[in-house]
Amino acid sequence: MDTKHRPVEALSTEARLQAILRATKAGTWEWNPDSGEVLVNDQWWHMLGYYGRSGGAISFHEWERLCHPDDLKLAHHELAEHLARRSPDYNVTLRMEHAQGHWCWIHSRGMRIPESELLSKDIWVMGTHQDISHQMGLKHKLEKLADSVPGVVYTFTSSPEKPCRFTYISPTSEQFLGVAPADAIENPENVVKVVHPGDQDRVRRAVVDGVQALKSWQCDYRICLRGQSRWMRAMACPEVENSEAVAWHGMVVDIDDQKQLERELEHLSVTDELTGLYNRRYFMQRLDEALAESTRYQTPYALLSLDVDRFKVINDTLGHLAGDAALRLLAQVLGRRARRTDLVARVGGEEFVLLMPQTGLQDAEALAEQVRQLVEQTPFELQDGQRIRLTLSGGVVSWQGAVADTSKILGLCDRLLYRAKSQGRNQVLVARI
Repeated sequence: MDTKHRPVEALSTEARLQAILRATKAGTWEWNPDSGEVLVNDQWWHMLGYYGRSGGAISFHEWERLCHPDDLKLAHHELAEHLARRSPDYNVTLRMEHAQGHWCWIHSRGMRIPESELLSKDIWVMGTHQDISHQMGLKHKLEKLADSVPGVVYTFTSSPEKPCRFTYISPTSEQFLGVAPADAIENPENVVKVVHPGDQDRVRRAVVDGVQALKSWQCDYRICLRGQSRWMRAMACPEVENSEAVAWHGMVVDIDDQKQLERELEHLSVTDELTGLYNRRYFMQRLDEALAESTRYQTPYALLSLDVDRFKVINDTLGHLAGDAALRLLAQVLGRRARRTDLVARVGGEEFVLLMPQTGLQDAEALAEQVRQLVEQTPFELQDGQRIRLTLSGGVVSWQGAVADTSKILGLCDRLLYRAKSQGRNQVLVARI
């Protein structure tokens, strides 16, 4: 056997133990519950700043005096639980008073010595004190930082044997998610429960995919909180702790205002500013989709193109503000008359279209005629109280199945509309492709 790899036989067990205690700067304590006697080593005093005192016996009451009053109750409870054999060991973090007057965070742990190892019938509990003030200071700073972040900071772990679980979640979880940190740590499903039912599968899938790929992930989802739905964004990045476990550090932030802005911008991008109807850009997108659907499923479609007759006269005699008001009123009439599945859009100055899915030529012609008559019979009252009457000319095209492209439909629709105007206006002409 290679002597270089054997234990240091020149050191006794006691010497080795003392060397380890010096290296770790751990204070030791031995407590006899019956007599109240406590034995401590030099380092026990040194970590509290009492460098002039050496190890030896102190009373249990002196230890209590050094402990923070708010922490004593927990320490007494944990000691009693261990002595009653209801817990395998004694393990508590508490504050103890430093010689300079501030509080030190001490991790105290110990264990009752089995009777078989004792030379008397006395009960002894032995353990160590470790100063963790630095770690607790960092934890306090992290908590303060987490409190200042407009969201929820969290850490969860994943491993092949155990499901994902939170090891830390900031107190802001109650404000943003309606879930207390303790409830989230106890059962991660408490966090999932507040996710909108329609988004829960997507959130679970994002977490699972991220865990399996061991890559950062992000997911936008809605939560249901206090009777309202809000958009949140969760994100996390992995940190491999060992070959088995992975820690995920992340945040949940409220993006409801951002989503609202996105919805508003999207609405503006597809909406005609004057009338509130869809604009030409959105209509062309939907027309392309209609051609694809008709080709694939042999779905009948119809398109009605309408133009206000002699609209220039209105602008020239009453002014452009009156003309704009007339277009807005006309848009309201068209919107009310159109069916729920129809698309109504303003595609030009005084030109409107109705895209009608599941509609053949006969039904489209009937609807177009109803719209023409309704407009003709409706007096449009302007802001100054003046009433005007409008008439429409239009063209209707219907198709079912494959069509070369949208230009063929739009071109035929325009030709029908211009013919209607040239033949006297206030009429609708139809054709089938």
